[in-house]
Amino acid sequence: MPAPGRRTADRAEYERYLGATPQAESIMDNHRMDPERPLDPDIDPAIDNRARRGRPRHAQPDILAAIAVGGVIGATARYGLEQAIPTPSSGFPVATFVINLVGSLLLGFVIVISLERLAPTRYVRPFLATGIIGSFTTFSTFAVENVELVHDGAILVAALYVPVTLVGGITASWVGIVAARLFTGPHHETT
Repeated sequence: MPAPGRRTADRAEYERYLGATPQAESIMDNHRMDPERPLDPDIDPAIDNRARRGRPRHAQPDILAAIAVGGVIGATARYGLEQAIPTPSSGFPVATFVINLVGSLLLGFVIVISLERLAPTRYVRPFLATGIIGSFTTFSTFAVENVELVHDGAILVAALYVPVTLVGGITASWVGIVAARLFTGPHHETT
């Protein structure tokens, strides 16, 4: 039995999304084995297992296009925020900190909405989660800023920046998840 409030999909819904394919069958079989987990139309364990044995999963041009369009939006937003919040030399990188916390919160929210509340779709998660939020957030800048802080002798700032960002990001993700569930309210299951 699915957890309260989690959206489930039936075979017909997945066949409309994926077509009557072995992938749709695999997704439904996996869900029947563990109905507590939300269905994830982006992951097919059968395909993922083949990829681990050396056969890569093929990129789908339409999905890549959705990610690319989202990436332009997210990267542009990050650039704008970095310009609006300058960081002094050897100072706490406020812009990157805010970007990563906001991104973590949004990702928690989007994942809950896309997995638990929306009908399966090919484009919502790739566009929003991977494209916009993935290009908005920045682990690489976080890492480089820490190296620069240490190089500039601001070891205490770096020592504060790392744990505050990690704990803040995890907390923000949790807040996004809780907010999505509160925002959407009780949801009637579809079987």
